[in-house]
Amino acid sequence: QAKGLPNVAAVGGARLHPDLIPRLGRLGFDTIVLAFDNDVAGREGISRAVESASRAKEAPVVRVLEPKQLGDSKDPDAFVREHGIEKFRTLIDNADCAISWHALELTHGITPRDDALLRRAALARAGNWLGTLPARLSIEQEDAVHRVADQCGYSRSAVERAFRERFWKQSPDLRQRHERGFVIEH
Repeated sequence: QAKGLPNVAAVGGARLHPDLIPRLGRLGFDTIVLAFDNDVAGREGISRAVESASRAKEAPVVRVLEPKQLGDSKDPDAFVREHGIEKFRTLIDNADCAISWHALELTHGITPRDDALLRRAALARAGNWLGTLPARLSIEQEDAVHRVADQCGYSRSAVERAFRERFWKQSPDLRQRHERGFVIEH
């Protein structure tokens, strides 16, 4: 705040209270950016916060400042001291969608050059999580599916089809009608 970024709050650790993000939404925040420390605890804290926010009935849009974007700085404060508030604002402005960030975290380290079994296991981790998201996150879910497909070296359409069949939670009645071609998807 002293450097000219008034809408910032320190959470005092890598754990957010599960109701914090929905409560910020109720207070009128449309978007929040999670900027945690550039370490394992920071990454785990972001993952927990994204998981919690995705389960809330209502929540603001959540974006993530990828901790690696902080470079050699351990935390956002150190980054601001070393590089200035304007460079930090640029990082915040380019923060990633939290749903895509978490899906990519679930496939972390996988590349198109990896063995097919490793790539498919990574897709399964991402699909198991993405398939449980509420309908309010459908657009974010679709973007994440595309990014996971790209990271793992599969076509977006093949991954969409596989995720729809394997991971999306559908009632048996809806699945049966879909298989017979009675459900029109947009």
